[in-house]
Amino acid sequence: MSRVLASRSSNTRRSSSSRRPPSSTPGAKPPTSLATDAKEFAAERRTEIDATLKRMQADAATAEEKLKKLNEAGVQSWSALMAALTETRTAFDRANQAAREAFKRVA
Repeated sequence: MSRVLASRSSNTRRSSSSRRPPSSTPGAKPPTSLATDAKEFAAERRTEIDATLKRMQADAATAEEKLKKLNEAGVQSWSALMAALTETRTAFDRANQAAREAFKRVA
């Protein structure tokens, strides 16, 4: 029985000594800091970020132009409404004056 235990312990030792640490794996990067990884990621994605930023700026400019047009249309609509109200008020005043004169003639 001692031979079995001895062979098991030697097998365990062999298997544990044959393992490689993760850092010595062929093709693996050496450990780096988070800041270094972040800088590398930012450098790799810089063109993508710049393109997205330009697209967002263009979209913002387009939206601003639309808002200006809507505001202008609102001002024009308000001006048109005020002009129409003034015109109808003038017409109403003329009709009211004509009706008063007609009542005065009858009375």
